[in-house]
Amino acid sequence: MPAGVSGSYAAGVFTISGSPTVASDFQFAVTATGPGVGCNPIIRGTIKVLVPTPIHLLSFTAKPTPQGVVCDWVTSTEQNNDYMAVERSQDGRSFRELGRVAGQGNSNQAHAYSFLDTAPQAGTNYYRLRQVDYDGTTAYHQVVSVEYKGPGGQLAVDLFPNPARDMLNVRWSAVGTQASELQVLDTDGRQVARYTVAPGTGFYELPLSKLPAGLYFLRLNSGAQTKVVRFEKH
Repeated sequence: MPAGVSGSYAAGVFTISGSPTVASDFQFAVTATGPGVGCNPIIRGTIKVLVPTPIHLLSFTAKPTPQGVVCDWVTSTEQNNDYMAVERSQDGRSFRELGRVAGQGNSNQAHAYSFLDTAPQAGTNYYRLRQVDYDGTTAYHQVVSVEYKGPGGQLAVDLFPNPARDMLNVRWSAVGTQASELQVLDTDGRQVARYTVAPGTGFYELPLSKLPAGLYFLRLNSGAQTKVVRFEKH
């Protein structure tokens, strides 16, 4: 029998009682013994032991806002709930803790919680809850994902100096998990140069020495966002 559970058999009734600490399926058998009685089991079966979770989560969501990403969740019951930690990941596998929200301890009423991630990365962000009991026992809950497009939801691009001669510095706000693309277009919309920037980079020195003097457009493709900015080559 599992830890915290006991069984007894009397008058044809098999009784299971106790407080299980491990959730699993367990096999059991009842064997009659005594003078003139064989040793073959007279009852066989399987019991499914369910251990109550420290919190019952009704919902867990993550939404982008101008201030960052807001994680909201609601619990219907809590048992020995010390706190809940919000964790974030860029790949959905390796998570790090962002902050903690105190729990209600023991409660049979619904409670709503909220946590603001003020520094999400542009692109896909994964969030999950790690619940911790008073004794340090930990339980993980569902993972949700959200697309974040940078502050205010807009791709901000800065070019300097502008006008430029041999080099144009390009800085942009949305640094995601995908490579960015820089395209230089002439005034007729024809591509005259193209550069690919590695993921995690929000700055690039654009060479201009081979371009004739004149007006150009820089098209920046970063994740699902595109921004076109005009510049001048002297």
